[in-house]
Formats: sequence, structure tokens, C-alpha cells
Amino acid sequence: MFAINHAATGLIIKKIFPDVPMAVILVSVQLIEILWVALNFLGVEKTTTENSVKSVSDVHLSYMPFSHSIASTIVLAAGAWILIVLGFKSFDV
Repeated sequence: MFAINHAATGLIIKKIFPDVPMAVILVSVQLIEILWVALNFLGVEKTTTENSVKSVSDVHLSYMPFSHSIASTIVLAAGAWILIVLGFKSFDV
């Protein structure tokens, strides 16, 4: 998903939860991408590029078993939900 899609999702979330600061929403919808960058820097995941990058198609997401897998995303989402419920006990589902 391109960054603009993450931001668009943030705008939808802001409409549903207007009291949440936009900065918090933008970090939350970009968290997977932030994890992807960190895992690339650590060498856990691998991204390669062509010699000359002229468009997004010249970037190759070679190995992303953690940051963009459905299983890890479900685990991260469940963990975030648990933190929210424990941190904000007045949060009604």
C-alpha cells in the first residue's frame, strides 16, 4: 500500500474518532511501514533497487516475512488492542 493510502485510512479513522490527535492516527496507520524500515535497517528483511530508481516499480520488496505478513499484523493489532483496553479501561467496545 502506498503512503497516501495509509493517510487516507487515517482520515477515515479521524472521522470516526474525532477526539484522537491526528499525529497519533498517522503513526498508527504507518506503524507497519515503520516496522518495515526498522527491520530493513537491522538486516532482518531485504529491499533491493535497480541501479537507477526512476519509479516505485524499481524498488523490489525481496524478503518481508514479518512486517507485511498477515500473521504478524494480526499479532501486532491484537497486542495494540490489549494495550488500549488495559490502558484505557473506560474504552467501550
